[in-house]
Amino acid sequence: MRILAFLGAGSMVEIGGPTASQITKIICRKRQEVWDRSTKSVKKFWFLRTITKLLDNYYAPEGANFEDVFHVLEMLNSFRTSWSPGTVKEYKSGVTAFVTPRGKKFFDQGILLTAKEDLIAAVTDEVNRYTEDFLAKRPTWFISFWQRAFASALWDIATLNYDPCMEQGIGVALEDGFVDTGRGFYRFDPRQIRSSKMNRILHLHGSILYGYIRTSNLYAYDDDHEDLYRYDNFQDAKATWFGRSTNTAQSREQAIAGPIITGLRKTDKALCYPYNTYYSLFQDSIIENPRLLIAGYSFGDFHFNKMLERVAALHDKNRRVVLITRFEDPTLWHPDQHVMNWPSQEMYMFVAKVFRDQYPFKSHVFTSPLISADGCVHLYLQGFQDALVNHGRQIIDFLTK
Repeated sequence: MRILAFLGAGSMVEIGGPTASQITKIICRKRQEVWDRSTKSVKKFWFLRTITKLLDNYYAPEGANFEDVFHVLEMLNSFRTSWSPGTVKEYKSGVTAFVTPRGKKFFDQGILLTAKEDLIAAVTDEVNRYTEDFLAKRPTWFISFWQRAFASALWDIATLNYDPCMEQGIGVALEDGFVDTGRGFYRFDPRQIRSSKMNRILHLHGSILYGYIRTSNLYAYDDDHEDLYRYDNFQDAKATWFGRSTNTAQSREQAIAGPIITGLRKTDKALCYPYNTYYSLFQDSIIENPRLLIAGYSFGDFHFNKMLERVAALHDKNRRVVLITRFEDPTLWHPDQHVMNWPSQEMYMFVAKVFRDQYPFKSHVFTSPLISADGCVHLYLQGFQDALVNHGRQIIDFLTK
């Protein structure tokens, strides 16, 4: 028996992980520093803050998050490259033939490169901070649940989070497919994780422990330029990240497939090791296993939504699905999603499909968990910690029976 757990950012908030809004504020605190050749001095710009503010106004009232910002940085750089007279077709986005720039300051190569690096550094530094805090505090409610879960069945942990808390803090070995090279880093072998009889972890959007190889010709005939390797600590991994060429999608637009996958062009970034194997294993796990736990996921990644939505059709009455989320104000509960302005359309689509019910919210009374009419789906509405502390044994029993 294997159980698939799909963990979004919300699953880590209650152990100290930042929200997207908090990370967005953090990236705006860093001023970009660029060397000016003409004056032979460092110039400083509030570039990330400016981009974020412009996007906030454009997306009002919802505002922008750091992934929106990173996507814009990639697009601005794609436009800059396309407009250069010496750029060949392979690197020219077709849409740039029909638009003109809005001020030169948004297309400066040095500023764009620095802004992208600063954003990635700010995000990963914050992830490393809360990872260290988690390992120091070791919250019992989180660790004890997963220890009981791993003792009850084999699990595939598919996580969108960049932290190594699951691998380093639970005390249970998790197979990730990386093999020790004896050279200070681990190299990915898809056969290792595919054939494993252990609990497995799939970092679908990367990890702060991922990095690049320092000796470029060591596996030159075997590995792709974008393939990632795992290091034992964050500082060693981070030292390999910057100062290298970046990936271009088939659309001829920049798509940086780095140690963390962010932005809005994620599927273009999942073609190298380990991401392509992890995506394949994730889909295999949905097809092969009727047992699914989803926690802290906002259903903001459409490519994952399309796979998750298949679980009901694939497994019908054999499905066992637990969805853990948070409804912030129970006094606003209403059976009509439009009245209570929750959940998002993507989440509602998943809930309706997996409940096998066009109107899954039946009552005006707030109840957690909500259980589907056939008893195959449990929806917890008061957050991850509440679900694990007050219903942890019930969840494990439901998923393993």
